[in-house]
Amino acid sequence: MKKTASQYYKEKLEERRRIAFPLAVAKGKELDKLDRLIETRNEPGLMAFWGNPKNLTGLDALKFLSEELKKEREVTPDDLEFISSISKETKNLKFDLSGSIGILFQVTGLCEELNKKDLSEKIKMPLFFWAYLTLIESCINDLSDIFFEIAEKKADKMFQKDYEKALAEGEHLMFGTLRSYAIKWNFTKKESMTFLNKTNLRNQIAHANIYYDSERKKILIKGNKFMEVEDFVKEFSRIFDFFKELIFQMNNQEEDLVQETLKLTKGFSREFLKICRSGEKRKKWEAIVFDWEKEEKEDST
Repeated sequence: MKKTASQYYKEKLEERRRIAFPLAVAKGKELDKLDRLIETRNEPGLMAFWGNPKNLTGLDALKFLSEELKKEREVTPDDLEFISSISKETKNLKFDLSGSIGILFQVTGLCEELNKKDLSEKIKMPLFFWAYLTLIESCINDLSDIFFEIAEKKADKMFQKDYEKALAEGEHLMFGTLRSYAIKWNFTKKESMTFLNKTNLRNQIAHANIYYDSERKKILIKGNKFMEVEDFVKEFSRIFDFFKELIFQMNNQEEDLVQETLKLTKGFSREFLKICRSGEKRKKWEAIVFDWEKEEKEDST
């Protein structure tokens, strides 16, 4: 079956990042319009398309996320040093945070709904447990992928082998492995207490060794341990703030995700304006055989 440009690159990105885009952002009249313009090599149409923000679905979501990144965060000095180190290391590497942003939007949306609805703690707490676990897994997943890009740059075959093994098993690398490479690459020190030290509740939640006792109004952890709800809220905020700081620094320390997106699309619009004005550029553009077109030709032979 013939693929469009958006379908082809969406599938490639999903395969590389091991994510699936929500259908709400993976289809629609704007993407259909873009696909038609690309297929027909319509340079004036593409210039106008990229120059009009109304064609960009998801800007409202990015505005919401931008406001989250503008809020004050409490991140430990050790975590700040760690995130800053990997951000500097990846400055010239191509890496997208499409998976992270989706999770951040989902969790912030959930927290907003829980805070404004009059729900009992019996309903709220299990949902916060889920959100907490989701944040941790997403952070680890992103760090695994970021470290893989760094390992390729450093030609670290051992990390690549560990990563590919985890990938083949449908997993991502875990705290201990990532921490050992972070120390090896001087992103952190042995004595530093970072997110990677695994001082969290991941295993207790994942293995159902924790629950909220509505009568005691406390959180019970296997082994007859008790945790105050206030202490869990602090722990939740610690993980959430780390996650937001990671996105912030990997986004070149830009809080406004909307403006960064518009800068990119305006750049596309300017490039198509140049093509419209230059016969030589237009010939080169019209002669391009895109990857999805090459694949289509290969499938038909």
